[in-house]
Amino acid sequence: MTQLGQYFNNSEPLVYQKDTNWVLDSCVTGIEIEVENLRARNHQAPHNEGVLYDIEGMWALVSDGSLRNNGGEFISRKLFGKDLTVGLDVIANHLKTKENRHTFSHRCSLHVHMDVRDLNISQLQKLLQLYCIFEQPLFHISGGRDANE
Repeated sequence: MTQLGQYFNNSEPLVYQKDTNWVLDSCVTGIEIEVENLRARNHQAPHNEGVLYDIEGMWALVSDGSLRNNGGEFISRKLFGKDLTVGLDVIANHLKTKENRHTFSHRCSLHVHMDVRDLNISQLQKLLQLYCIFEQPLFHISGGRDANE
């Protein structure tokens, strides 16, 4: 069966270090963390192809016009396996030490992107069905953000 990556001509091979902390440690993941009340500085343009991942080579800070008080969005490079574990430690440490006045308001959110290029159409359909089943419980866990536009 054809994998989704072949439809989009995007089937680069992935190399990773195994990490048993994750159920799907080979799944490439991208993370975006919106934060307000950051140190005053210039954030990178949000959709720049030349984004500089200058926080230990794993995270970039880009501007986000929906946030207040010098808010910005930390975006990860592609992370999986051991790099995902290390990357989360890196951003947690950065927020504690370099952005110690940061806040998460109702305008902030967290986005997790999964690379599904290795799935076939049937697997993608199953993933979407599971999301539909669990969407409401996920919103409930997140504090009722389902009304957030």
